[in-house]
Amino acid sequence: MATEYAQFPAANNERMRAHAVIFQRINAALANYGIVSGMDPSRLSSSAIGVASGVYRDGSATEHAFEGAQITSIPAASEGKHRYDLIVFDCTDTTLKRIAGDEDIPSVETDFLENLDPKPPSLPNLKCILICILWIDETGIKSDNHHTYCVAGVADLRAKVPAAHTQNKDQYLDYGGANQVSAEGAKDAVSKKHEQNKDQYLDYGGANQVSATQAKAAYDGLNKDQYLDYGGANQVSAASAKDAVSKKHTQDTDQYLDYGGSNQISAAQVKKFYKHELNFNLSGGGAVISTGLQGGIQVPFACTIKKVRLLSVDGTSGSITVEVWKGTYSSPPTSGGSIGSWSISSNTKSETTGLSISLASEDVLYFNVSSVTSLKLVLMVLEAEI
Repeated sequence: MATEYAQFPAANNERMRAHAVIFQRINAALANYGIVSGMDPSRLSSSAIGVASGVYRDGSATEHAFEGAQITSIPAASEGKHRYDLIVFDCTDTTLKRIAGDEDIPSVETDFLENLDPKPPSLPNLKCILICILWIDETGIKSDNHHTYCVAGVADLRAKVPAAHTQNKDQYLDYGGANQVSAEGAKDAVSKKHEQNKDQYLDYGGANQVSATQAKAAYDGLNKDQYLDYGGANQVSAASAKDAVSKKHTQDTDQYLDYGGSNQISAAQVKKFYKHELNFNLSGGGAVISTGLQGGIQVPFACTIKKVRLLSVDGTSGSITVEVWKGTYSSPPTSGGSIGSWSISSNTKSETTGLSISLASEDVLYFNVSSVTSLKLVLMVLEAEI
């Protein structure tokens, strides 16, 4: 039986770019170049990938055994860049190969196959079976998981082909699955299938024998009970009860307040106003940013800082330490009101999470650079929740 590989993408919040190789792997499978079972890919280290043994087809109904193999000495990407490499099994010479992609600055640092850049390469020919795509940065093959399709930097993209049918040997439906049925069992069920106007009893000859006539009479009587508490203070018709059930609240599916009314608002709109970002640019005006006080902002609402990000806007790598002072309009910030300092160290960005720093409405924040090297323009983002 063919292996059931994971659906890809598997959830509504997962997405991917329509890279050419995704369609090429499907075309290859349709031409019967694909995996029947096994050949699972896995990360062995930051520079090595392994593919387990399995069975594949090479364009015909003939199935071939694969003993398993490894590819080592996979190079890392340049600093600040990503690269997406293909691991393929080439049926023209029955070898496992790495097809290197072009490295580039990723569209989104934390995204993988949904990025527009870098792009994975194409299959060298449609007699190649795509095993997986590797997610590579300056550390080598990443150890991160991403959504459900990527485990330890490896996106499993094996395309299965069904096992060939062999007459008189395929004795099961859904073999090994929850719905396994043998050929013998299916034939028995067919021989006992229902025939209209002939099946007149339930439990015929048993203690619970009921005729079709008796069952229909009971059913007809059931349809006459159309009310709860008939004639009483709490009388409710079947139609009213059904309408209420159809409109009952279901968790995670009620997405609007005042739906269809003048005050309609969606859950997404409400959530949008729950999180806010307080942004400040640190600029050297084309030169390296100077140390000292750089400016300030006034907080428009009471909130709690949860995350701080620093990003070199022009991509220059360097170091900087920024201290944030808190005060008010009547009592401006000083170094004594510091709420913390955050740094980039020989890099282009940094992120600090797990914070809980309270700010009041109309608090004033000053941004003071205590040290800096090389960086000319840095964006500081304070992510806050109301």
